[in-house]
Amino acid sequence: MPTVAARSLPEAITLIAETAIDRHRRLYDLHPQYYFKRAARFALSTFNPQSREPATRFITMILECHREALAISSPERAAFMLTRSLGALLVRTLYERPHYLSDPAFLEDVVRMLRGLLVAEPRHEA
Repeated sequence: MPTVAARSLPEAITLIAETAIDRHRRLYDLHPQYYFKRAARFALSTFNPQSREPATRFITMILECHREALAISSPERAAFMLTRSLGALLVRTLYERPHYLSDPAFLEDVVRMLRGLLVAEPRHEA
């Protein structure tokens, strides 16, 4: 089991978002013009061109460990939605507002968005 899967679902989502944002920020900081042209190749859903959807498969494994806490019934579908939505958001952020990648409030907002997508609301017994 991946180490991140041993954490709660909200903590795992935070780690995934932190890692993705940090990766984009670091690559952008290395060479903004080069990375700007190639950022889509480094989106979460496509970060390893030699392998088909490695991030989605890895995140599926994590989400399967939290199946009961997911708002989406299929961990694979939840992972697909997470990688695609986060990947698209970060690429657009890079193009339109790259300074957000260094803003802690942006990370908090991204985590809140992903938790809203993935974490099931607690069921209250009547």
